[in-house]
Amino acid sequence: MIFKRLKFASVVGLTICFALGYKLFLICDRFNNWDVERRKIFHWTPSPVMQLPGVYGESKVSTMENNVVPVVCQINGKRSVRCLEDVEHSEVYMPFKSFLQPYFDHSFAKIQQPSFSTYRSDSVFGQFGTYNVAERFRVRCINSKSGVPMSVQWSQRGYYYPVQIGQYGLEHYSRSIIEPMPQVQYIAGLGEKRCFVEGQQTITIQNSSELSVLRMFVLSSDRESSFHITVQRSDTKQLYRIHYIPVSEPIRVINSFDVYFGFGQLPKNRWTRFTRDLGVDLMHGIVYTSKKVKKVKLKAIKLVILQMAFAGELCVANVSLQTHAHVDHFLDVANWFVENQDQKGGWSVPVKRSMSNGRLVLKPGWYSAMAQGHAMSVLCRAYLLENKKEYLDSALKAVELFYINASDGGLINYFYNVFPWYEEYPTTPGSFVLNGFIYSLIGLHDLAFCSKHVNQKVLDIYKIGLKTLKNMLPLYDTGVGSLYDLRHVSLHGAPNVARWDYHAVHIFQLHWLYIIEGDELFKETANRWIRFSEALHQNSCARSFHPILSLPMIYCYVDVTFWPLKIMENDFVERFNSLKMNTLKQVEIEQQCSLFCCVTCVLIEKNEFTALRCLLLTCHMEKWLVQNGFDVQVVLLCPEVSSWFSDFGILETKLNKQIFISKSLNCAEICRMNKDELFSTVGMYFQTCQRKKNAIFIIYSDLKGYNFQQLSQYFQNMQFVTYAYNIAHVKVSIAQFSVKCFLSERRKQIFERIKEKHGKVDGQDQVVSRLTALVVVFELLTAKHDQPVLISYPSENGLPAIARKALFVMYNFTRMCSILNSFKEMVSKNYYPKLVPLALLSSDMQRGVLMDFRPLADMIFSLDIIHSGNGSRRSDFTVPKICHWLTNFTSQFSKIYSKIQILTPATDLLFDELFVKIHLIKMFHNTMKLMFNLLCLETLTDM
Repeated sequence: MIFKRLKFASVVGLTICFALGYKLFLICDRFNNWDVERRKIFHWTPSPVMQLPGVYGESKVSTMENNVVPVVCQINGKRSVRCLEDVEHSEVYMPFKSFLQPYFDHSFAKIQQPSFSTYRSDSVFGQFGTYNVAERFRVRCINSKSGVPMSVQWSQRGYYYPVQIGQYGLEHYSRSIIEPMPQVQYIAGLGEKRCFVEGQQTITIQNSSELSVLRMFVLSSDRESSFHITVQRSDTKQLYRIHYIPVSEPIRVINSFDVYFGFGQLPKNRWTRFTRDLGVDLMHGIVYTSKKVKKVKLKAIKLVILQMAFAGELCVANVSLQTHAHVDHFLDVANWFVENQDQKGGWSVPVKRSMSNGRLVLKPGWYSAMAQGHAMSVLCRAYLLENKKEYLDSALKAVELFYINASDGGLINYFYNVFPWYEEYPTTPGSFVLNGFIYSLIGLHDLAFCSKHVNQKVLDIYKIGLKTLKNMLPLYDTGVGSLYDLRHVSLHGAPNVARWDYHAVHIFQLHWLYIIEGDELFKETANRWIRFSEALHQNSCARSFHPILSLPMIYCYVDVTFWPLKIMENDFVERFNSLKMNTLKQVEIEQQCSLFCCVTCVLIEKNEFTALRCLLLTCHMEKWLVQNGFDVQVVLLCPEVSSWFSDFGILETKLNKQIFISKSLNCAEICRMNKDELFSTVGMYFQTCQRKKNAIFIIYSDLKGYNFQQLSQYFQNMQFVTYAYNIAHVKVSIAQFSVKCFLSERRKQIFERIKEKHGKVDGQDQVVSRLTALVVVFELLTAKHDQPVLISYPSENGLPAIARKALFVMYNFTRMCSILNSFKEMVSKNYYPKLVPLALLSSDMQRGVLMDFRPLADMIFSLDIIHSGNGSRRSDFTVPKICHWLTNFTSQFSKIYSKIQILTPATDLLFDELFVKIHLIKMFHNTMKLMFNLLCLETLTDM
């Protein structure tokens, strides 16, 4: 019985073991199959063996079958990439060619630098000797009548695009200098004159070399004459026929082996040069035939010419095959520019141009400053090459569009109404394309120095543009690359970061300008941008636009202002301690912030002791700020002390840290800047920062004649901009003072003067209060023109009404006087200008700025004359012109005279009004007297 039980138990045990073993087998098999299925999901099959480099040149084999598994990598949460994971070593491997290389490649463009050390108007044009415009995909064909390219960039119907035509000509001019002289083979039987009368006659060409450029002279007495060339591709041995026929259609393809080019009507009984690159023509024909050709860089086809066939009545002479005919192609372009220039001096683009998703649109018929510049460069070189005056005359006529605003069909837009910009695409508002602007400058430079004597008129336009470029160039620096244009400023959109090929063009252009001008700004900017393309900049980790400071920021401001021969250390210590307390309070509120502090030091007087103390205090402050986590930027407004500033060894040591304005500027650069360069650089830097609405940035300087109304637009969302200045006849410097503070300061001075002269007088406080505004007006009226005067106030609260009215009186007065003074100066130089519009203040509640417009008015008025094109010589002055001008002048004078009367009722500012009106009448009298003298008249009756 016991034995049976044991037998039964053993059977049951074996059954259970078998079942458990089978279950374990299924589980193992399932896991094995799961791994296979997982590999199928990722479409990955592991290699059984991976070769790894061994020691001392040997190889060792590592089996990776069980160690490497496929995984999915999420890139920035937006893109999935199939990767491999080494489970044993916890390593992830990413694909190199399909992901890593394109993701981390910083630049796809080759950075070229000029090979020339000097540049003249007949030199190689930049890097154009490496171009091949005909091989661009957006070129439909080279028109066989004109010999210039036809474009399909913005319209599938071929059209003439002057920019591309100019580049085609400059390319061939440059290549004619760089490349060796062409190999020439004259065709047997056609080397001299030969005529064909009836039917089709074929000439067999014994040519084993690959000379693909056909050059000959044609004389036709039959408007139906035509000819074709049979060629054989060198690679496929396929035969093609290239036909040249008397039709207006530029290119036509009937089948896969016949390409037709229309040359219009040949001139009867006149020899015409005919030059064609047959390899380029065949390439365009094949591309035009096939709809499957991808948009990649095309290459001219190598071929062998087998036959030429002529039909109709025509003669040919000097028929040859050549390796190239660059000079012919260049002259074709120059002749096209001469023959197609319109009455405005330009070459319009006949197609619509739309940018920024239709937000910027140019209707057909627009002009391009880049096209005008290229045309001037072509025509100048053609003049120097051929000595034909028609080329120079056409180039000079092309300058006329540089006087006309874009809104009037010209080329000029103004950046923030300050800097004139020659637009490649003259949209409204402006787009401010960088490379097109620089090419226009190169064209103006070429033309200015084209003849024996420098053309001063053209040179002035070039210099104006060059000054604009120096001021605006920092705006195109993103810290990781360059901007193609500034459309984001006009449209308030995202920046248009330049592709790497355009970035390379920018770099070459800046080196080019450095060779011409020798200005270190161009060289240093170009070298910095080269580092961007080589991924050497510390912030350049990816190809995208990032602001210089992207985190939320706490703005702190500390000013260190020095009055002449005084160092106010106690005041500095108080401000410094206040900064500590305010900063720590803000940091407690916002922990995740980038701390930023701007330290502005102003040297009002050229004094070595002052400069040294300024430096020491700045360094002391900077040390504490750095210790507390601030990103410190120091702004030194001292451009007039460069002669002695570099003598301080401590300064040089300190400034090697490059803590100024942007990371690329040092003190020496800042000291060399003029006022426009300085302020545009500061404006550029602060414009890149975010969250500026709570920032207060105050500029102190003794620079002269800058229009702070226009400058303040650089500091968008800033609350307050004030200007430290010196009033003529008053030995006081004002810093961070509102008008109310200024009046208070002047009141103290007047009180001291009254006390010295008259002793204590009853009611003198009321007298001083009443006289204060009058003193301000009088001092501003008598201020010297080289002393800029500006008062700004943050709000109407706290500013006496009497002072507000004085501000508006003086604003309108100084505006009028400045324009009239400028007019007299221009007339003295034998120019007849138009009277510029007057912008008068109309509300005493608006925020106003008062300044002597005199220095700035000179610049604005001069530009108005230049751009209006209305300048003339004294001999052109006539009675009707003078009468017309006097009528406009009197009308404007009446407006400002009555406006001042409205703004200043006699009950408030009788004395002030009298002062202003007396000065206005005096100015009116002098202006009338000037006009009479121009006509040799004594009175209005004589006129």
